[in-house]
Amino acid sequence: KVNFIIKNLPKYGLKQHTNETTEVNSKSIHDTMNEFGKVNDVIVFRDNAYVWFESNNEAKHVHSLINNMQLGKNIITTKVLA
Repeated sequence: KVNFIIKNLPKYGLKQHTNETTEVNSKSIHDTMNEFGKVNDVIVFRDNAYVWFESNNEAKHVHSLINNMQLGKNIITTKVLA
């Protein structure tokens, strides 16, 4: 069950440690979100990511950290579905 959505994702981003350009895809979102909580699955479709966190509390926590954050030239928005 999806409990977190990220909207307005760019197609590419920069890796923080290497400054390499990388595609924003399900794996990159999964790896990034897994830093904040247990992620069961991620689907990226168009410029949206649908994330299944293990718990709604983890989804709420990530929402408080990254909602309205700039990612590349895009301002991403997030929504918790509970």
